[in-house]
Parts: sequence; C-alpha cells; structure tokens
Amino acid sequence: GMFIQARRPFGIGAGMICLQGTSFAFLGAVLSAGFLVKQRGGSPEDIMAMIFGVCFFGALVQIVLSRCIGQLRRIITPLVTGIVITLIGVSLIKVGVTDLGGGFNAPDFGA
Repeated sequence: GMFIQARRPFGIGAGMICLQGTSFAFLGAVLSAGFLVKQRGGSPEDIMAMIFGVCFFGALVQIVLSRCIGQLRRIITPLVTGIVITLIGVSLIKVGVTDLGGGFNAPDFGA
C-alpha cells in the first residue's frame, strides 16, 4: 500500500509516503444499516451483502471524486485548508481538555 502511494505507478497514489491507519468511525453507520436490514427480515447473508455493496459503492465514489482533485485545487487553496484545519483543532480543544481531566465520568478527577 505505502509503496504504491509513494511511487505512483500508472498515476495511482499521492506521490508521498501515506501511512494508512484504521478507524472505527464507520461502524455506527454500518451497524445501523445492518440492523435496518435485520428488522426488515433480512438474513445474515443479506446483511453482509448490503455491507459489501455499500463499501463497494463508497469505493467507486472515491475513485470518481479522485479524478476531480485537480479542479478542486483552484477552490481549496492552502489558505482555505489551513483555516479549516485550524478551526477543527480549536473546536477539539474542549474535548482534549475534558479527556485530560478523566472525561465526563470523572467530574472531580484532576480537581
């Protein structure tokens, strides 16, 4: 994966080292969709087919959108991305400080 990203064979990849990590952010949406199929009488095979189909469709969307990156660079300049990333970081300060103090389950921790 990382070799393909860095070497860009056939124009595929970012041209830089991109370490890919896992994320569980998608699980909520996948589980909700799976429970919806189950509520409608779907079998475990139907649930898995839906999950694989949605993942396949999502991959196709990313492939199509990746071809538009060149045009988006005119709109999304380094100034715009810098401001957006800074605002995301500023909005996460409260979450970080809360977690540093033990989270919401320990209101008197660190006091």
